[in-house]
Amino acid sequence: MLLLACRSPRSTTGVVSTKDSTMLVLEEGQNLFLEREQINLTFARLLEDSRCPEGVQCVWAGVAAAELTAMGTFTRPQTLVVATADLPDKGYAKAAVFHRYTFRLTALTPYPAQGDPERAAQKRKIKLTVKAVK
Repeated sequence: MLLLACRSPRSTTGVVSTKDSTMLVLEEGQNLFLEREQINLTFARLLEDSRCPEGVQCVWAGVAAAELTAMGTFTRPQTLVVATADLPDKGYAKAAVFHRYTFRLTALTPYPAQGDPERAAQKRKIKLTVKAVK
């Protein structure tokens, strides 16, 4: 039997905790356990990305929204939606609250670009800030 080890590209996903918040980056489909918060979090899917592409002049800036699945140590899973803008008609908000913590979408990459199929094919990543609700 022959076993080969391959190095995969370095992932830019991870968690950085400070005194009062946690910043994390998740790829679409990735699941991560937040130790301090005792929350299991999954970037379930991208709901919408209608942001105006780079290099294009738009009438509206657009919005990006992501669906997260959060589950505490002793709770059932709950679906959260975070977005780049508050749009109540669509059920979008910049932040969502779960298990005494606020989840705020701070970035979604890659940013849309006109006529760039390589960028469009890249795996989506979201950057979130998690803070305790006071």
